[in-house]
Amino acid sequence: MKALFYILLIPVFILNVNAQEVIDFDDLYIDTNNLAYKFSNDSLFSGICEKRRRNKHLVLEEHFEKGVITIAKYYYNGKKRIVSDSVVYNVLKPFEYKTIYYFDLDSNLQEKESYDETGKYILKEEFEDGKLIYSCQYNGKKKHGKEFCYSKDGKLLEFEYNNGKKLK
Repeated sequence: MKALFYILLIPVFILNVNAQEVIDFDDLYIDTNNLAYKFSNDSLFSGICEKRRRNKHLVLEEHFEKGVITIAKYYYNGKKRIVSDSVVYNVLKPFEYKTIYYFDLDSNLQEKESYDETGKYILKEEFEDGKLIYSCQYNGKKKHGKEFCYSKDGKLLEFEYNNGKKLK
């Protein structure tokens, strides 16, 4: 009987050790260095910060480690918790995007945007039924590099861009 008690106690202990603190946006502030602090004790925040509507619907969830934002998840309005967008941040530069994922209501990946270490937009990819259907390299806001997509009849099309201008 004691062995069964200890076996059941181990998962409870492990879950409590890995549990993260969850707070509301009103309990958090961002300093001039883009680090997140808790109002209650002025310490760097590690955990999850949630934004909820008055009806308790979860709108946004941001994950922080030692005051640095790592991930933000935006949710669709509805009874189920379905992620609409997920943003992965550059941990070396707080609030600079690294990758943004866009999902449909069935949680299928629709689009992915990638950024370099400096926060410059470098790649856009679109997906349909889990397959890549469009890809384009960027240099900031301008197309720069290879672009590929499929025509209506399913033929692969490839284009080359240099600083926003299509090369022949």
